[in-house]
Amino acid sequence: MRTRQFSYLSILIFITISCKQDTKQLPLEYLPGYWNVYAAERSGKSTSLLNGAFFDLREGNVIVTNVNGDTLTSDYVFSKNTINVKELDKVFKIVNLSQDSMILHSKISNYNYKFYTVRSEQN
Repeated sequence: MRTRQFSYLSILIFITISCKQDTKQLPLEYLPGYWNVYAAERSGKSTSLLNGAFFDLREGNVIVTNVNGDTLTSDYVFSKNTINVKELDKVFKIVNLSQDSMILHSKISNYNYKFYTVRSEQN
């Protein structure tokens, strides 16, 4: 009986720990700025479709980006390490953020994309 209770408790703890979302706090002071996409992956494979793409994250939660082809200016909401771009109806999850680089993940047209960006002073 005790073995069974211990097993149930162990499974419950394992599930709780496994399902816990990544709550790593990002250094958000690095987020605003102009980010050039220097490499991208579509479904785990390198793609050149996004050569020349950029994300310009401005004050007041405004983003300028061309990841859909045309340059678009939109409001965005930042929540739980994600950037929700209203005009694109897209969510970009920040996988990694440092002073000079950022990695984003998004799902576009049923494909998983990963964007590798570097901060740039040039607009």
